[in-house]
Amino acid sequence: MIERSAKAARYGKANPSDKEMLMTLPFFFQVVIPTTLFNRTAPADLVDGVRDEVKRLFAGAYGGYTETRASGGYVAESGELIAETVYQVSAWSTVPDDQPLRMAVEVIRTRLQQETVLYQIGNRTYIE
Repeated sequence: MIERSAKAARYGKANPSDKEMLMTLPFFFQVVIPTTLFNRTAPADLVDGVRDEVKRLFAGAYGGYTETRASGGYVAESGELIAETVYQVSAWSTVPDDQPLRMAVEVIRTRLQQETVLYQIGNRTYIE
């Protein structure tokens, strides 16, 4: 942690307190949750259950999470472009523990029956 009072104006605080601190969270984790199952839209309750489980894993391990709804897509074996809504669940942490992320990948793979899952650790992106 870095004392912030001398630099508070730079971070948007007009009247900084001497006790304010700036916390550094150097470790980043993110997983992408798809909403398709065998090239068709997955049941909403199934996707919502997976999202909830992943968010609970991240919040429990990293102290919180950020979820972003986005659009994604892929080319099916038939050559058809499949567009879908995806959810990116991210967390920043003071500890480099990627086990909760790996658990989330397994939840997505098994419950949504995915061949591959896209995830990020730090500035590296993986698909497995």
